Amino acid sequence: MRERFRKCHSSSGIVPIARSLLGGQRGVSLIEVLVAVAILGLISTAYLSALVSSSKTQNVDQTLASAMHLAESQMEYVMKQPYAVSYASDAAISSKYAGYSVAISANRVNSGDASLQKIRVTVSHSGRPIIMSVSDNCTLADYKVET
Repeated sequence: MRERFRKCHSSSGIVPIARSLLGGQRGVSLIEVLVAVAILGLISTAYLSALVSSSKTQNVDQTLASAMHLAESQMEYVMKQPYAVSYASDAAISSKYAGYSVAISANRVNSGDASLQKIRVTVSHSGRPIIMSVSDNCTLADYKVET
C-alpha cells in the first residue's frame, strides 16, 4: 500500500505535468489572492447595492399604486353619495390597505352655479402623505354637481 502511495505522489507523476502547464510556477502568491478577493468584493458590493436599490424602488411603486387605487375607490364612493356639505370616508378600507388613511374635502366653487363642489381625496401611509410629484401629494380631485 505504501508503494502505491509513493507511486501516485512521486515527482515523476502528475506534478511535473502541472508545473509545465503553469509555466514552472509552484503556486499562487499572497498578493494575487488578495487582489482576486478585492475584485470579488467590489463586484459583490456593486451587485448587492443594485439589488437593495431595486427592492426599495419596487416598494415605493407598490405604495404609489395602492394609494392611487384607494383614492380612486374613495372618489367613486363620494360620487355615489347624495350632495352634502362634507363627506366622511365611511367606505370600508380593505385590510390590504393597512396603514393607509384617507382624507376627503369638499369645497364650494364660486361660480354662477352655487351647487358645484370640488372634491379632493388625499391618501396617507403611516401618517405621512404619499408624494406623487414634487408639488403634489397623492390627491385625486373631481367636481360634483347637486342634482
